[in-house]
Amino acid sequence: VLYFMPSSFFEYYLGGVNIVKIPGSMHSHFSLFLCLVMMPLEVYTIFKLYKIYKDAKPSQSVLLFPAACAVFLILIISVVMPVYDYQRTLKPFAELVKLETYDNRKIALAFNEEKYVGAFTFYLNRPFPILNSPQEVVRFLSIPGNPAAVIVKTEDLEKFKGLIPKGKVRIIKSGHKGYNVDNFRLLMNVPS
Repeated sequence: VLYFMPSSFFEYYLGGVNIVKIPGSMHSHFSLFLCLVMMPLEVYTIFKLYKIYKDAKPSQSVLLFPAACAVFLILIISVVMPVYDYQRTLKPFAELVKLETYDNRKIALAFNEEKYVGAFTFYLNRPFPILNSPQEVVRFLSIPGNPAAVIVKTEDLEKFKGLIPKGKVRIIKSGHKGYNVDNFRLLMNVPS
């Protein structure tokens, strides 16, 4: 049911931490349907196992119990896992980058950590030049007539403070509250 709650609910009761932000409404409807199917099925399974136990077949019910638990656990994981994965991946930030760079901007990365380079390459389906210093980032964003963007780590923003001219670069932060999303910012040059 939390999948269908408005964002105001999360703002009021959870301080804005939207722990059930999911990729789309199709998964919400599938999850709700699966939960509605599972509840009566679980009750039926409990009564069936109890009946087998009472019919003087306790060993059979003991053998069936772990199998029934495994089936329900797999179904529960299929509901929870996509939500959890979306929260802990960089996908929400990658979606922000796609949205902001719709005009075919050149995009670069201001870090060279393999796991992040791989993740952004996968989510954005393109290779990226790696910029190894703040001066390279400023040079990349300063090319006249070249719409460009650079993905930087939030912790590295201090390095760019004095180098970037005011009003020439926008710093964009994702509004998503996922675990890894706040670790990155998108620097975009402002067309002149």
